[in-house]
Amino acid sequence: MKITSKTLFGELANAIEHETSTGAVLEREAKNGRVQRSARSLEVFAKEYFPAIFTAPFSDLHKEIFSSVEDIILNRRHRKNYYVRAAPR
Repeated sequence: MKITSKTLFGELANAIEHETSTGAVLEREAKNGRVQRSARSLEVFAKEYFPAIFTAPFSDLHKEIFSSVEDIILNRRHRKNYYVRAAPR
């Protein structure tokens, strides 16, 4: 198939229109917001990206573990971090 300037510019125009449409822009903004929220909270990450797995509300123990792990990951002061937590079965 021979590519002509008309074909090339037509495809380019369609791609630009698709990527700059209101729906595409809103979708990117929603994704960016979701990524930013998930980067700050493991609880949000779990619920956002694995809703079929995390269907029940998190317990206080889960929230405490999320908080501890977030502190280790986001406020990393040392190269190595260790975390031990005893929890009931």
